[in-house]
Amino acid sequence: MTPSNLGLQVAEERGPDQSISRLPTARTAFVGRTLRGPVNRPVFIKSFAEFQHVFGGLWQPSLLGYAIEQFFDNGGREALIVRVVNGARSATLTISDNAAGSPQTAALVGVGVVRAASSVQLTASPNPSTFGESVTFTAHVSTAASVTPTGTVTFTEGSTALGAASVDATGTATLSSTSLHGGAHEITATYSGDAHLLGSSATVVQTVNAAPTTITARPAQVVVQVPGPSVLRLSARLSVTGSGVPIAGQPVSMRINGNTVCTATTATDGVATCTAPLSFLLAVTLHGYTASYPGSPDYQPATDHAGLLG
Repeated sequence: MTPSNLGLQVAEERGPDQSISRLPTARTAFVGRTLRGPVNRPVFIKSFAEFQHVFGGLWQPSLLGYAIEQFFDNGGREALIVRVVNGARSATLTISDNAAGSPQTAALVGVGVVRAASSVQLTASPNPSTFGESVTFTAHVSTAASVTPTGTVTFTEGSTALGAASVDATGTATLSSTSLHGGAHEITATYSGDAHLLGSSATVVQTVNAAPTTITARPAQVVVQVPGPSVLRLSARLSVTGSGVPIAGQPVSMRINGNTVCTATTATDGVATCTAPLSFLLAVTLHGYTASYPGSPDYQPATDHAGLLG
């Protein structure tokens, strides 16, 4: 049986619009590391652009910025950001909404800072060098993180500190030294790290060659002593070749006919003086004498010959 068989007429009528009410957007709290911004204090933001302005935007060492970007890209409207640095931090925030018992208080605990890795490249110039020459050590600190390294670099040889230097805006620290003696030296540059980066170190072997020397033998002199025996005075001056800087505290031996007749140590003016028996007068007159410096790790050996003062 149909409605028409009963004498009924069916008609559809449109009722009033009854849209579903939209629930208020929830506030989401984020805790973590950011490039900049206030620390341990909840900050309310309404867009990723505002997050960029306050906290610096995306930052590779932390996933927080990426999470907030996705939050707003997927319809999020309100976020509370708590920045933490240098270890685990906690903060408390109050969330007001239209729910029963509002406002609500929530305690937030950050997971702390996981600093990014760094690396050091160390070079020395000149290398090899000559004893007494200034050597410049250059340490360059780098990282894959989008931060500029700060802090200091300490330069050492074993347990001996050579000095320290601050890292500049290019991540570079330099130190110059003239204190290295002849031989091979393992120099280490140790980066201190900073709030965003872990420390690191690098090593370079610096070779220091002995400096060339010049010894100048002076003519032998007959010294008549009354009372006492007369002697031959033998002397020679030791210096750095080229500069002529005197070398003090070094041993010099005097030989006549291949025999060592006396030895002396150079004074502050580089001169070594000693006396030989007058019995060598004839040999010195005929053949002269030789002043000889054996050398050291810092200085090369040298010899010279002179006769009798006439």
